[in-house]
Amino acid sequence: SFGLFLVYAGVLILCLCLCSKTTASAKDADDSRWANSAIANSDEGDIHIRVISSSTRFDPDDEEEEYKSPRIRFRRGLGRVTFIYDDEGYESVAVAGSFNGWNPEPMKLDSLENLWTLKVNLELGRYLYHFIVRDEDGEWKAIDPYNDSALRDSDHGWVSRFRIKRERRIRYSRDTTNRYCRQELERLYGQDGAGLDYQRVDGLFLYLAPGLYARHDFGTSLKGRIGYGFKSEEWSASGSLVQPLDAAGHLQLILSGYAETAYTDQTGVGNIENFLAAVLFKDDFRDYYWREGFTAQLVLNANRYFRLAAGYRVDDYSSLVNKASWSFGGGDFLPNPPVQKGTMRSIFTQARVGNDNTHLRLNYETCGDDIAGGDFEFEQLTAQIRHQMPLGPDKRLDMRVKYGTTLSGWLPNQRRYLAGGLGTVRGYDYQSLLIDPTPQPGLHGGQQLFLANAEFKFDLDWGWFWDWSWDWDIDWEEDWNDDFGFDLAAFFDTGMVWEDKDAAIDFQDLKSSVGIGLLFGDDDGDIRLDVIQVLDEQDKDIVWQLRIKRMF
Repeated sequence: SFGLFLVYAGVLILCLCLCSKTTASAKDADDSRWANSAIANSDEGDIHIRVISSSTRFDPDDEEEEYKSPRIRFRRGLGRVTFIYDDEGYESVAVAGSFNGWNPEPMKLDSLENLWTLKVNLELGRYLYHFIVRDEDGEWKAIDPYNDSALRDSDHGWVSRFRIKRERRIRYSRDTTNRYCRQELERLYGQDGAGLDYQRVDGLFLYLAPGLYARHDFGTSLKGRIGYGFKSEEWSASGSLVQPLDAAGHLQLILSGYAETAYTDQTGVGNIENFLAAVLFKDDFRDYYWREGFTAQLVLNANRYFRLAAGYRVDDYSSLVNKASWSFGGGDFLPNPPVQKGTMRSIFTQARVGNDNTHLRLNYETCGDDIAGGDFEFEQLTAQIRHQMPLGPDKRLDMRVKYGTTLSGWLPNQRRYLAGGLGTVRGYDYQSLLIDPTPQPGLHGGQQLFLANAEFKFDLDWGWFWDWSWDWDIDWEEDWNDDFGFDLAAFFDTGMVWEDKDAAIDFQDLKSSVGIGLLFGDDDGDIRLDVIQVLDEQDKDIVWQLRIKRMF
């Protein structure tokens, strides 16, 4: 059966991963444990300290000695340095160094980011430091893993070092600028290089995505993608230009042009996952359309916790039909739904406060005669709150609430909300959740959406199994279960889509499901096998679902 096939496929993938797992680990002779790198900032903003020297000799009194070290360039003689250490359920972490007389200063735990932090004000000069970590097994000293400039001090053992040096002006490294440029370009096109895809419209699709990145402040970065669909016999091409408007690259102008097969992401299904679903089972979780046009936007990345974008775009839309038919799975692809043909001229804003796991995200778009004409007129707002709550070193709770509505006008198919299946309410058929008292031919999806998801995850301790099964010289519980372990999750999903944009949300209309999942891989579960039971259809069988990476 299909469910057994998924189980066998998951076991096969697990066996392949087991075979590739490294069965040896190296331990430091001093049992030193590692931390994250230090960060320093001035009045002009954060500057990451990146030490690239591996010298093991250092005399703080020798002013003639030259070595590569962090050089924090202040206009004043006082700066602020922030030390960071990853948390793994420690009782306490402290910093001791030459700047505080080697007296340990306690660090504060940021439970949201799982980081210990300490901020100190330092004058210009050279400094040594190390971390002091305590857990239930005792206390030890740790140096900085990303600070290659470490040395063995005669009084304090292995320590890390850095230097703060006065400069005429602050210069932001090209790595800082490139970081934001790459972030925006990878948001649009993914990683550089060539690749392939398979979907119901283009069939086999081969593409190339090259990038050209700036090597200096205010430098322009370019990236694009060109590809060919062998079944549709159509070329797709797109490209973007990113121009920083400040020295650090926080504020950017992005110009994009495209003529391509595109889709609106409604489920969060990744490229690899959708590719495997299409090739193996003839399932395609994306609805495609042809799009030609351009977008101009201003993007502000104030820091990694805040992103704001505002822009204007002009797009011409037309429908696409299925051209692919081959797959290992039987049957046919679901028909690719049509879109409303025409020109859309719109103004949009996007805001995100937080990181990928905990954030508030708002998307707003308006178009119509009052803006710049065009064939469509609507006003749309979508809000999402997501929170990841650590409940201990081995447990966490992930929650999401998403609401979308049409404030005015009427949504075309390419902007309508969808629910049901992967990434929304698991266990139900793809895009099957909709309340529409008067269905109209040619439309799919609705104009109002509500979704809520919750998942409780905890690590499974397999150390007893390895100790009982094999007699290895490797700490399997630490080396295997931490790097490629097994986790168990219990989840609940609920949601619905309404065609009536003015309909009051009645929680009795919501469709819900529950389930458990077996996750194996990294912290988010590279691969997961879910067993799902819908709650609103008593005669519906249990659903088996194999997923890659995300839960919702």
